[in-house]
Amino acid sequence: MQFDTLLNPGVSPALDIQTLVAAGMMPQQEMSMEVWVTINARDRSHAGIAGAQRSGNTYVRGWLLGYAVKNSVISFDFTIVVGANHRRRQLFYLCDPSLCSVDAWMHLVASYNGTHSLLHINGRLAESTLICSEDERAGMASCGDIQYPMPGETPDGFGTPFVIGAYVNPQTGRVEAHVGAIKMARLFARALSQREIEGQFRERMGLIELRVRSKYHWERTANVTSLGRASPNVTS
Repeated sequence: MQFDTLLNPGVSPALDIQTLVAAGMMPQQEMSMEVWVTINARDRSHAGIAGAQRSGNTYVRGWLLGYAVKNSVISFDFTIVVGANHRRRQLFYLCDPSLCSVDAWMHLVASYNGTHSLLHINGRLAESTLICSEDERAGMASCGDIQYPMPGETPDGFGTPFVIGAYVNPQTGRVEAHVGAIKMARLFARALSQREIEGQFRERMGLIELRVRSKYHWERTANVTSLGRASPNVTS
């Protein structure tokens, strides 16, 4: 699917993740979020690729994979909140243009394995961040489960959506939309291994040779009001 800030600013498989968490359908002890994605913006202060997160003032729950672009240089971020004390950690990676370039397909996997957050790009580990030390774990094997917004916790009472192609903050109404295409998105309730990630990258690595530019798929039409229809599926 092609995402943008006007016609298709993200899709939501679930408008409120609390029902999914209660049903055990959201990852808790570990996770991996896998996507094939293109970024078709030369400058973007921030955009969400996929996530289920609430943030505002001192309240932050859930997780979010996002990015920023400045002068065509891409940086990725993966934020996650874990443990009973709601420990928040953000992985940040400034990507070399030889690996991450605007309009090119990239294979991303953001993971939490219980002790670290990790980001793989095109089958290789790009960055990892320690979530908690051994002393902080106090003999436990993990830093704790992923902490999602729960009923009665959110300051405004609104639900928290699971969104692909944007970050949506229900409290403020702010939408940080992805500009580009997403070919595939898969959420796992465990951290994928290096071998699995390499294998999944190799399955579709031919995409790396392709480029998707939005201007090839959209035409500007005068005197037409957007009805909010989804943009065409140009990548499947």
